[in-house]
Amino acid sequence: MGYFEVPADAIEDPERLRPWLDLALAAARPAPGRKAKKVRNDPSAAPRKHDSLAVTETITIAVPLPKLFDAWTSTAARRLWLHVPSVTTRRATPRKSIRLNWNDGSTHALAEFSTLAGGRCIVTVTHEGIQRPAQAAEIAAVWTASLKRLKTRMER
Repeated sequence: MGYFEVPADAIEDPERLRPWLDLALAAARPAPGRKAKKVRNDPSAAPRKHDSLAVTETITIAVPLPKLFDAWTSTAARRLWLHVPSVTTRRATPRKSIRLNWNDGSTHALAEFSTLAGGRCIVTVTHEGIQRPAQAAEIAAVWTASLKRLKTRMER
């Protein structure tokens, strides 16, 4: 399977991302007459109990880690940049990570924090338990926009 260069503006728009996802899925299908290999996280396969898709987003923010962590753990502060109803904290390890249940609890996110020189931090969000490629594209778009809002608010 080859690699595809997806335009940055397509990542933020699920409708523009769909053709790229279709192209990637088509490239992953076996040639006629060849047997398909079972692949974990294959969106074309019927989901099994432990199989799912995941989305990962990373951003660097120029703010001290304690302040950034507070923006994630405070429900009121989180509502200012993460515009998703019914997100609840499952577990938080101070200044290291936070686990969130997403809406109905069928998917969840893990945000991991690390520090860089100059008072900057990196946040890596991994959203797991996603069952469909279209849902993955929507969640990726939500995280991209939300992390941009967080960065803008924190770096004021």
